[in-house]
Amino acid sequence: MLRVPLILLAVLTASRVWFGLTVPPNMDEAYYFGWGEHLQLSYIDHAPMVGWLSGAARALFGSTLFSAHIMPFLSFGLVVLALFIHFGGRDRANWPLLLWALVIWLATPVFHALSILTYPDHALIGFSALALVFFARFVEAEPRAARGDLYLGALFLGLAGLSKYSAVLLGLGLLITLVSSKRLRSQFADPHLYLAAALSLCLMSPVLIWNVMNGFPTLNLHGVERFESHDRGFALAGLVRLFAQSLIYLSPLGLGLGLWAVARGAKASATGRLMLSVTIVGMLPFVLLSLWVPAAEQVAPHWLTIGFLPLMLALPGALGRGWRRGLHLGYGLVVIAVLNLYYVTAPALTLALGLSDREAVVTFGQDQLARAARDAAATTGATLFAVPTYQEASKLAFQLGSSRDVVTLDPRMDQYDFWQRPDAIGEDAIIIVQPGNGEKFIAPAFQSTEPLGEITTTRGGQTLAVFRLILGHGFKGVAR
Repeated sequence: MLRVPLILLAVLTASRVWFGLTVPPNMDEAYYFGWGEHLQLSYIDHAPMVGWLSGAARALFGSTLFSAHIMPFLSFGLVVLALFIHFGGRDRANWPLLLWALVIWLATPVFHALSILTYPDHALIGFSALALVFFARFVEAEPRAARGDLYLGALFLGLAGLSKYSAVLLGLGLLITLVSSKRLRSQFADPHLYLAAALSLCLMSPVLIWNVMNGFPTLNLHGVERFESHDRGFALAGLVRLFAQSLIYLSPLGLGLGLWAVARGAKASATGRLMLSVTIVGMLPFVLLSLWVPAAEQVAPHWLTIGFLPLMLALPGALGRGWRRGLHLGYGLVVIAVLNLYYVTAPALTLALGLSDREAVVTFGQDQLARAARDAAATTGATLFAVPTYQEASKLAFQLGSSRDVVTLDPRMDQYDFWQRPDAIGEDAIIIVQPGNGEKFIAPAFQSTEPLGEITTTRGGQTLAVFRLILGHGFKGVAR
């Protein structure tokens, strides 16, 4: 009875390990992993958990491919614990359902990917899943008898908030459930509810402290800079794209059946109403944001993970044991196999097919670029490495093993502004730039420059990208 789900779990786990030990960190992964070299109370882009976990990985395993991908694997243990609690894993009779729930989770493309990539989402999902199942136990039981579940839910909600700010939507879903239930409204007279809320807020205090100390750069980034655009207004194109991507990444059957099961469950129990509330508040804000033109192209399915969590808890029951489960798993396994094959072989595969994939092209070959830059620095005596943006800086820093001597030239603020060496002014730098990409930032940042030549990165004998190496004399800093 357990053989099939165990085999599928082994296959899905092997695919995650294969990816994690083969594919270099992409530009965002390298950026978040780099935060672990400079531990802070918080960071400009996101809450600090991904940086703290990356710092632990770096301390244990150094700046390696293994350490760059190990924490998402460990975070998945939180998901396993949440599913164990939710599906009654203490009773061995429930193990088949629990194992199938794990298979369904890992075979759902978006959750499979987010359990591999070093994004803030891997910790967000694990902590949020635990918070959700404990809050479900709290609202379903006699509240006074479930205060331990309330505090555990608040604990994991605070940790989820330290992972990504969208965790607040889970707390909002609980609030809506309490307000909408006559039985649960009495909880507003219980001081334990407010103490639990205070626990969650206290856990998130590092974010507030860091922002107060630095002039609220996170608020400026996400409230202003992120949505700067010459275009304004509303359009359906963003919503259509988000819906289509959600169908692909969650699976058409998973999205449809999950929503149906959550809506149906809301009529049966307080847990069901909580799941529906979290689904609505976890998805609706981003659905509306996708209609706003300046934000439309940025909104992606992984922004909706809080809203997707109740669907994932409902899917094992909704899919049943027949063709629906087989169809969902078959779809997921095919998509995951294709994506793994693509990213493990990319960009050799895309180049062979004559396709363009800028991110994959520059993800591979960074070790070759770092060696060329290090050799150029040794020859010229330069002490810095300069690149246009934080994305290029992060990938270069990963290959160099440290971001200490890496500076960014784009005048827009990024995390590198918070740990750039103050003594870097006046030093010479090896500038690495792709032709036509960020060259305008070079002249204002240096007293003079001279070309050093080009470096071509390759994979499997095929050309990936061409970079220019330039010697910059007298770094003047960058006006932000």
